[in-house]
Amino acid sequence: KRNLDPTLPASHTIDLQFKLPNDFANGSIANVPGILFKPTEQAAGTALAGLSVRVMNNFFLIGLSSTPTEQAHNLEVMRQNGWIDLPILYENGRRAVLTIQKGDAGAKVFDQAITAWQREAATAAAAGQPPAGATPGTPDPASGGSSTPAH
Repeated sequence: KRNLDPTLPASHTIDLQFKLPNDFANGSIANVPGILFKPTEQAAGTALAGLSVRVMNNFFLIGLSSTPTEQAHNLEVMRQNGWIDLPILYENGRRAVLTIQKGDAGAKVFDQAITAWQREAATAAAAGQPPAGATPGTPDPASGGSSTPAH
C-alpha cells in the first residue's frame, strides 16, 4: 500500500503477518529480511530495495525505498518476475523460504497495481507534489530540491 506517513522514508509498505500454531516447533518468526522476485522457481531471486522491520511477534513491516532509482528497480522486478521468495528466520535459528508463484491472476493484479502507482506518481508530479514517502525538508533526488509530505 502507498505510504502516507511522512516520517517513514518509504514509497509503499508491505505488511506480513504470520499465524502459527501455539505449539509450532520452530517458535515464532524472528525475521523476514526482505522479499525477492525471480523468473522461475529454481532461479536466484532479486531483492526489492527496502527495509524489513519486526513490529511484533510474527508481524513485519517492509518499507520499499522511496528513491526514484530504487522505486524503478522495484517496479521492474515486481512486474517482470513470476515467482516470489520470502526468506524466514525462526526464533530457534532454523531458516525457511516461502516460495509463491504469481500465476496469471497474480500477474494481472501486480500489473494493475503498478500501473495505478505509476499513474498516481505522474499525477502527483504534474501537480508539483513530492513523491510518496518523501520526508519534509530532505533533498528529493529526482529534483535536487527539498520535498514535503505527500497527502
